[in-house]
Amino acid sequence: MGRHEGDLIDLAPAGRDLSMTTPYIDTTLNGQRRK
Repeated sequence: MGRHEGDLIDLAPAGRDLSMTTPYIDTTLNGQRRK
């Protein structure tokens, strides 16, 4: 049970990282396409 609790806690930061890194990845891909 402790493992599941840890997973739930880890999901919150993971979601925040994805929301912040996704725009960065999009801009990087766009920059590569422009080149």
